[in-house]
Amino acid sequence: MNKTTRMQILVKPSKKTFRLYKDEEGRLIAELTSPPTKGKANKELLQKLAKKLECRVNLVRGHASTTKVVEVSLSQDELEEKLNRVFGG
Repeated sequence: MNKTTRMQILVKPSKKTFRLYKDEEGRLIAELTSPPTKGKANKELLQKLAKKLECRVNLVRGHASTTKVVEVSLSQDELEEKLNRVFGG
């Protein structure tokens, strides 16, 4: 049975390079190179997260907001393990 987990992520579009990190408060931040027009930033976010986390990623909430809720095809434990690997922790 496939498990899914939802997570919140703050998006900062139109940056020079893509960057995924946690801020001082532990929030997940994605800096995207795409502009926030015609769904370009959303598309980039989903593609980059899917590649980094090696899973399917769907945008659940926040299509027109900088705060997104995404659903990943991982259990909570699997997600935490992959995020720790991404952040070197």
